[in-house]
Amino acid sequence: MTLTQAGDKKKAKESAAKLMIACQDMNFIWHITHVYEFRSMWKEGCSITQMAEYFERPALEIILLAADQADKGKIGDRPGGMMGGLQQWKG
Repeated sequence: MTLTQAGDKKKAKESAAKLMIACQDMNFIWHITHVYEFRSMWKEGCSITQMAEYFERPALEIILLAADQADKGKIGDRPGGMMGGLQQWKG
């Protein structure tokens, strides 16, 4: 092994040690009834914060569910955009 190869291996090992996995503490599992409630709340204009409080989950998990549902065509644009906040949930 040359010094250059040894240096490349060391750099690769150091680089791998600096890796980080995003959202590994997030819960991506949703009960289907909660997904239906989410869709209703989305259509009503509830804010991400209101939904996070309602479902007792971090706002980021709500945002990721919104992205998933938008990608699948289950929710669309709404007044107030992604963050919403135009209505209070009546549920």
